[in-house]
Amino acid sequence: MGTYNNLTNKNMNFCKVILVGNVTREIELKTTQGGNAVCSFSIAVNRTYTKDGVKAQDTNFFNCVAWSKTAETIAQYVRKGSLLLVEGRLQNRTWEKDGVKRYATDVVVENFQFGPKKVDVKNEDPEEAEEIDTNEIPL
Repeated sequence: MGTYNNLTNKNMNFCKVILVGNVTREIELKTTQGGNAVCSFSIAVNRTYTKDGVKAQDTNFFNCVAWSKTAETIAQYVRKGSLLLVEGRLQNRTWEKDGVKRYATDVVVENFQFGPKKVDVKNEDPEEAEEIDTNEIPL
């Protein structure tokens, strides 16, 4: 019953999101007037599902914002197309443009993890590839 009591606590709030996806554009690193580093980027997260017996795919795009050392590290090492895991919280923002109130929800990155690096095989010439003697492979 302890868990139920915690769920009914009026002071309990929780906002956490974990996403794994590909970065869709180059990272924009800026510095605030106060000297804090901030970067923004977006990631695409794919979802595969079956509908009426046919496999389908849906892609969602999420705007992300990182601050301080996290922002500097992401900007230094992450490129468009990189696989990235981000963990953070959702934050809503509003602004007005041409008299119309606009809304957006961002993921404020608190932690992240790099995905595996892509291997560039386009530049390999098959004729220059090293020949392997299968007799030398230990079994």
